[in-house]
Amino acid sequence: MYSYIESEPGLWTVGELSADGSWDPESDHDSREAAADRVANLNGSPRTTTVDDLRRQVHDLQEQVKRLLSVVNTHTAEITDLQEDLKEHVNDIDRPHSL
Repeated sequence: MYSYIESEPGLWTVGELSADGSWDPESDHDSREAAADRVANLNGSPRTTTVDDLRRQVHDLQEQVKRLLSVVNTHTAEITDLQEDLKEHVNDIDRPHSL
């Protein structure tokens, strides 16, 4: 089973312990997250999600909500205009017309 260690400050090494107990390095990474992703991949697990990943997802969702609210507001204004037009037409129908 693969794991990672901080082999030097700021450097994480992915590897596994061999049968004789020695460390067998597989790859080096500049971040703990990258090393964890590689370990998950090598061990057959799905990619890990970091706090930064979640922050990006939240930001993307907030942007989508803003765009959707803009569309809703546009359609709400259009509906209001149509309702006013409909009221005018109903009033025209209700008024007596001279022949």
